[in-house]
Amino acid sequence: MSTDYQIGRAKLAVMEALDDLGATSREDAVPIGEVDERVGDLSRYSGRSNFKIIQEMLRDQTIEATFDTPITVWLTPKGLECFRG
Repeated sequence: MSTDYQIGRAKLAVMEALDDLGATSREDAVPIGEVDERVGDLSRYSGRSNFKIIQEMLRDQTIEATFDTPITVWLTPKGLECFRG
């Protein structure tokens, strides 16, 4: 069973990965695979897949609240892509 703390840590890991990967504009879309490579499989301690964590972050607006500009996630043929702006 995951705790709010573990889920929060997972969300923070995703945020840091997006920042490290340079998700700063629409032109800098980050495929979910690259986020996965940075953070690993978050489900091992959060009980949620990386995709599910990003969905929750969008729903509860964690992403928008953390950055000056919002991050958008698109599901594309290349996979889930995140970008700021």
